[in-house]
Amino acid sequence: VAADGGAVDGGPTGEGGAGQDGAVVATPCPRSPKAADRVRSVVISHPFDASGGKANGFEVLRLATDGTLSRPGTKFEMGNNFDSPIVFTPDGEIGVSVHDKDGTLGFFRIDDAGAVTVIDPSFGAGQFYADAAVFSADGSRLFVIDGNKNTTGGVHEVSVGCDGKPTYKGRIQVAAVPSTIGFVPGTSRVAVTALSADGVPAGRDLFFLDLSGAGAVTDSLALFGDDQVSAHGIAFTPDGKLGFVADGNDVLGTKRVGTFSLDPAPAKLKEFEVEGPTGVVVSPFGNAALVTAAGGGTIDALYTFSIAGAGAAATVTAKGKMTSLVGAKPQLPTCPNLVSVGSLKGLVLIGEVEGVRRARFEANGDVTDLGVFTIPGDVDMAVGCVGVQP
Repeated sequence: VAADGGAVDGGPTGEGGAGQDGAVVATPCPRSPKAADRVRSVVISHPFDASGGKANGFEVLRLATDGTLSRPGTKFEMGNNFDSPIVFTPDGEIGVSVHDKDGTLGFFRIDDAGAVTVIDPSFGAGQFYADAAVFSADGSRLFVIDGNKNTTGGVHEVSVGCDGKPTYKGRIQVAAVPSTIGFVPGTSRVAVTALSADGVPAGRDLFFLDLSGAGAVTDSLALFGDDQVSAHGIAFTPDGKLGFVADGNDVLGTKRVGTFSLDPAPAKLKEFEVEGPTGVVVSPFGNAALVTAAGGGTIDALYTFSIAGAGAAATVTAKGKMTSLVGAKPQLPTCPNLVSVGSLKGLVLIGEVEGVRRARFEANGDVTDLGVFTIPGDVDMAVGCVGVQP
């Protein structure tokens, strides 16, 4: 690995081997989930400075086992993140932020006490322009979406060593304007939205890659059936049989949530109109979904859906905007994150302008708003995205 944590020259190499210039690349390090009940770190971005310009700030909050948040004052800097994902390895030790301003990735390590070490504040410059990222189930590989159309667009792979240092492995799938990516639970397949992709029939905007090896397209689907997909999140029921895609773009005029079955083959189910969708999470109980929507004014909202049945036999019903809210209405809600295990199973954390909103999926399919944990201060304390350790 290069001294700054970036990739060595020469492009992809074998794991644990040497690059074409002879430099040793990072060795992947499988990581196991930690205890389901423990104090977790929550990382939020602060994308603005005091004058409203772009800033590179981040802050660590602590999430107690009873669901309360605290603010110990731990801050660090990497790159600008307004509304792009913050993701973690399965053990929660290594975090990655996608940076809006330049498409790089910020890698950091966070210990059990919430102390942070920045590993690489801006990885990937000149190799890809990141729009989203997701870790493999063992945390040794990171798959990055590059939303370019005619140059570097597609899915890129990054190897993550035991020390958390990243090594660029190369582009494993060419695609035009891919916009979101997510693993199908219990499988080695990822679902990717894009306008088009190599090996995918024309007109299909959702495809699936098997990442157990080098990556190969296994299936595809015309989820929306046009050339305007600009998705902001994908989520699945725990059994992996039903998926949701939140898709919205002001320029294109799209405002929709698509649902599809994977039981046994990909098939479109139902499409719903939602203005300004920015993210989606599905209940760990498999019977509800929540979509965040942002755009200011009446657009800012939380939408809920009920799920009955499974896979192709599932019925998804829109329940509309959440109206039973604690305190202030949502303010540019984005980046919904789910705690799926332990006593906090079903807790959702959502980035908002003035703090972090908490909501909870109930076992009976209801969704309860728990209010906003406020981050006081001026514009420099405004919250962009939020990420929580698994």
